[in-house]
Amino acid sequence: MTVTKTAEKSLYLVDAHAYLHRAFHAFPPLTNKGGEPVGALFGFARMLLGLVKKQKPDFVAVCFDTPEPTFRHKAYAAYKAQRAETDPALKIQLGMAPEMVKAMGLPTAALPGYEADDLMATLAARGVKEGLKVVLVSGDKDALQLVDDRVKVWNEAKGVLFDAGKVEEKFKVRPDQLVDYLAIVGDASDNVKGVAGVGPVGAAKLLNKFGTLENVLKAAHKGHADIPERTAKALLEGEKAVLEGRGLIRLESEAPFPLAPADCTPAAEPSPALSALFTRLEFFSLLRELGAPPSTSPRAEAAGEESNPSQSTSAPVTVTLRCVETDPAALLKAAAKEPFVALAVAEPDQPDLLSDGTPAVALALPDGRAAEFAGPVFAKNRKALEALLAAPRPAKVGHDLKDSARLLHGAGIAL
Repeated sequence: MTVTKTAEKSLYLVDAHAYLHRAFHAFPPLTNKGGEPVGALFGFARMLLGLVKKQKPDFVAVCFDTPEPTFRHKAYAAYKAQRAETDPALKIQLGMAPEMVKAMGLPTAALPGYEADDLMATLAARGVKEGLKVVLVSGDKDALQLVDDRVKVWNEAKGVLFDAGKVEEKFKVRPDQLVDYLAIVGDASDNVKGVAGVGPVGAAKLLNKFGTLENVLKAAHKGHADIPERTAKALLEGEKAVLEGRGLIRLESEAPFPLAPADCTPAAEPSPALSALFTRLEFFSLLRELGAPPSTSPRAEAAGEESNPSQSTSAPVTVTLRCVETDPAALLKAAAKEPFVALAVAEPDQPDLLSDGTPAVALALPDGRAAEFAGPVFAKNRKALEALLAAPRPAKVGHDLKDSARLLHGAGIAL
């Protein structure tokens, strides 16, 4: 099956491992109630949801590394050998990520013996052949070698979209020269040594003068006047290593796996499987973004185990509140002018992973206007909320204000 060639249809290709590693180090060591590490998964899921929502790709695939050695390891035993052992908590999340991505309705690609970059290069070539605009979502500089008039690289973390001009501005060489450039300067992250004594400025000058690595080496052999004697000697001594390094850096655009761009349509709606998984991982804020209810409430289930309604001695009471939901910031301004406000404070039934136990606060005015402050809304309005709660007026009324004060005190807020 092929994609109908429409000029502006887009294919987005995501480097899963690069973003999981970044999210792991960007977020605190979060775990759910079951003790599973989930911080990297949370950051990665949030990025993917933002990508689909904001960029609205026609096609998208999330590409993964596999644990097996790649063809690069077989060609060069020291490839990436300097890298530290993966943190066990990250390793667990790397293993869980494909399940999560599939539950999100996004196609995945993985192939033993190849890296995610190779799968992205292959799908990019297939997408270009189908007439698609291709965007590689990656912070890895190796991906920039694929940039041309139909392929761009989006560094989501920095908000930078690399086209050919941006690549040349950064490295002072064209995208099609970047493999040769990296082979000369080396790449510490892949344990590619480069040519001793030749840095970024020198490599760019050589390639701007001679065009390709082969031409640079030929000129060095001939003792070309534009290559300093010391540089020529380093190039000749490191000739074998620099050519070997280039082979490691160059991405494989013909990896043997069957996924086609037409197979990469993202799901239109969140699935029950996603609700179940996000509930287990406690990604409740992400479920709210999706407009999807949790499949279960862990706290409600726990409470159900601990209580027995049949033993209750109180008759049920029904209370109807007539409130008008109001913008939280506007309500705080209005509350300062009132003689009293109704206050309720509680631990959220489903706390977000990043809330760190921050309570949920509800305020209501005498005229019925009300607002809830929880999660991001709490954080955004915290300063004004603290000032209102600490002030003697308006007076605060509510049930069990002593417990409310305890919960607020735990969050560093005085009542």
